[in-house]
Amino acid sequence: MKTKPEKEIGHIRSTEKNIEKPERIFLWEGDVIKILSKQATVKLLETHPPFADLKVILPNLRISRLENITSGARRQYEYNGEPYYFDVLKIRNGYVEIAITERQ
Repeated sequence: MKTKPEKEIGHIRSTEKNIEKPERIFLWEGDVIKILSKQATVKLLETHPPFADLKVILPNLRISRLENITSGARRQYEYNGEPYYFDVLKIRNGYVEIAITERQ
């Protein structure tokens, strides 16, 4: 039985893509990652450069669909009373590069 090869997500190679506060994430179409202590989920639905569609499920179970976003897009979310930024750094055919950062 063939298994799907692992893809590199940032500096982590894992089939369990749980990332606490990643600096950069490479997310392929259909991939789902869990961030912020597995409390939030990010899924890349589709890319159609220069646009992409993502779905973010936040700890309070609020679903945020980001449709037709472009490189440079930024959204602010709150987790444990702290603001976090979701930045779209790059969109390519089949993947996006994103970052989750805290307000400094």
